[in-house]
Amino acid sequence: MLSLKQIVEKESFLIVDSNILTSSTIMDEIYDAKRFKHISVDSLQPKLQHFQQSYEILIAPNTNIVDTVVDEFRPLKIRLSDKLSYLIKNERGLNYERREYHEDNEPPQRIILEQICEYLPKIEGRLKRKIFKPANQEIYTELVDLMKYLRTKLNLKKFYERDKSHYRHPYESKNPHCTDEKIAATALYNVLYECSPTSVLTNDPDITILASGFSQIAANKTFAPENKILRARTQTNPIRIYTSNISAKFNEYSCCTSILIKNEDSREFALYKRGSSEKLSDEETAEGKQLISHCIKNIVEQSRSAHSGLEQLPKKIETPIITTA
Repeated sequence: MLSLKQIVEKESFLIVDSNILTSSTIMDEIYDAKRFKHISVDSLQPKLQHFQQSYEILIAPNTNIVDTVVDEFRPLKIRLSDKLSYLIKNERGLNYERREYHEDNEPPQRIILEQICEYLPKIEGRLKRKIFKPANQEIYTELVDLMKYLRTKLNLKKFYERDKSHYRHPYESKNPHCTDEKIAATALYNVLYECSPTSVLTNDPDITILASGFSQIAANKTFAPENKILRARTQTNPIRIYTSNISAKFNEYSCCTSILIKNEDSREFALYKRGSSEKLSDEETAEGKQLISHCIKNIVEQSRSAHSGLEQLPKKIETPIITTA
């Protein structure tokens, strides 16, 4: 197991998901509170440490985010600031009525919540400076669109049962931000086009599902010989995805998945919905095949033109490339 600090120090290019940078439970714990004393000090202190840690992660030069992470973070900043203002106003009003209010006698819950709220604009400012900007926007956009297509057609996202309370956005595949798709596309872009080591830090299994789904499909013989070049690149730099689990201690993460394109799949090309034997129609399969094929060929052609010294597309390959995975 590694700490966040160890992961940041180890990896040269790290994509950080929004669920790493924010506390998923803080609004649950303070939403119903009418006064500061209704909030547990023991539950607030780890949240403060979490946001302090998030800020430190974003200071590191090798950390990156996708643009929609900023959009996901902003509502939390607004809600927490509004809740703090509400509690201060409510506390002052109640205590004035009882002649108990003293500015120098602030409850510890208020002090901690104020410290948290002081970090939020700092974090937002760092987020805006950490947005990944691809050198080849065409390739990147094509990968993002392909991730959205695969997600929709093949159900490549896990559905969560979440409370739809008014203070939270439903975090499902209907989320218009498409952060999962952009993170998966960023990791694939960096490995397949830039040929660079890439890691992802997330607590969301959907990113693994999306990236590995593409890698499994790209291994099919239909996409040869270009996929042999991409396979070699993923063998050199497999996408490493770090995640935590329920049994792990606070701030402990493991590299649960290394994603790469494996040996060629010699079966006839077909697309199936995730978790079932339901096959897409011939028309949908042809459409998917065309989109994936165009994306793979475009990556190989444009990366070879942009980066000297990359592998040349072989005219004939006598033996298959063997993987160790």
